[in-house]
Amino acid sequence: MIETQGLTFKYDNRQVLQNIDFRWGNEESILIWGPNGGGKSTFGYILCGVYEPEAGRIIWDSPPKGHVVMMMQYPSDMFLCQTVEREIAFGLENLGIPRGEIKRRVHWALETFNLERYVSVSPSCLSGGEESLVALASLVIMYPKHLILDEPFAHLDWNARKLLTDAIEEIKSNIGTTTLEFSLQPSSSLSFTKHYYLNKELATIDGFPDTYIEPISFPGEGDIICVVDEVSYQYPSRDYPAVAGINIVIREGEAIGIVGINGAGKSTLGKILSGLLKPQKGAVRTNGRIAYLFQFPERQFFKETILEDVSYGPLKLGMKEPIEQAKNALRFVGIKDELWGSSPFSLSKGILRKVALAALIATNPRLLVLDEPFAELDFEGKREMARILSRLLSLGKSYIILSCDLTQLYGFVNKLILLKGGLITWEGRIKDLPYDQKRLRSMGIVA
Repeated sequence: MIETQGLTFKYDNRQVLQNIDFRWGNEESILIWGPNGGGKSTFGYILCGVYEPEAGRIIWDSPPKGHVVMMMQYPSDMFLCQTVEREIAFGLENLGIPRGEIKRRVHWALETFNLERYVSVSPSCLSGGEESLVALASLVIMYPKHLILDEPFAHLDWNARKLLTDAIEEIKSNIGTTTLEFSLQPSSSLSFTKHYYLNKELATIDGFPDTYIEPISFPGEGDIICVVDEVSYQYPSRDYPAVAGINIVIREGEAIGIVGINGAGKSTLGKILSGLLKPQKGAVRTNGRIAYLFQFPERQFFKETILEDVSYGPLKLGMKEPIEQAKNALRFVGIKDELWGSSPFSLSKGILRKVALAALIATNPRLLVLDEPFAELDFEGKREMARILSRLLSLGKSYIILSCDLTQLYGFVNKLILLKGGLITWEGRIKDLPYDQKRLRSMGIVA
């Protein structure tokens, strides 16, 4: 059992949690939902003993080490080891579990989460969805009493979501683990006995938020911006190509969705388009700058303040008045002046994603490649992202959205590419896609 009484927490002078009274029983699975910046992740860190509350108290019926574990919103923040197998075993080794039992549990985890082929692969070479599965596997094999899940489905394809759901329900049934899931919406693939709404204060509310987002109006197509010609790439740690024989033509005014399962090659292709990876075969010919928004945007930041980070690109490119370019980009995405001196790492996930996008816009690219831009955004955050994308198109820009969730793309792209095993399996106007939910889900696509 975990209980909080009058729990309060601040970051500097910003109130994050206020007077939280909460009880998590040993047989309860709970869903807590709420907007970006509402305090969900912070509450999780307090429950598992990472943060100390400013006021109030927290009561555990047993020490939190090994009994209360948390899957973080960005799974890569949890990784310490050089291979997937070592990463999964790390927690058990720290708990002093006998070697034979560690071997048995690691084998179960690799098989359960379909990770056998990644045993010797570095976690840094995994896709975002694969990272989530490794992170969860490393936690559940510790057989925790309480498992906290921070947006666990945000970066997962349909197959991975089912794997994760089945594995969690199995340990809930067989081991007695209880779950606390944080979500941006009042629903989940997991079963739960209670649900609460958290936005600084904890409450029980009925009803659902307004989810309508106005579709984007697409301009006509213009000049060719980029040609991808027979491009292939294979990571040294893998025995199969990440992408193979890719051919794409991208024009001004196009909004393209590239959809595929975790590990299909989407992020690899995005990095090749933007010059972060060099193709081993084929070529990419561009007419203008291409910028890439990382799937986990905090990986783009390394300066002390938002303004320094956003102005770094224009400065390195030798653009005129780089500070003004950065300020204009921040205003373009709706970041208020008073936040410009803040650390990027003090921001909520919704604001962080907009700041990362501002850093791209400040370099004046013709094409933006956006890796899962709607992941971890609440409904208002998605509306704001839609408004930004619409304005970019009106200025003659083009963008590509990489996603494992087809449902996120309707109304935001006018062209679709399906990617499977590094190969293009379908390409055309999104309105011409034969919509067969069963078939798409069999391919691992959320539809």
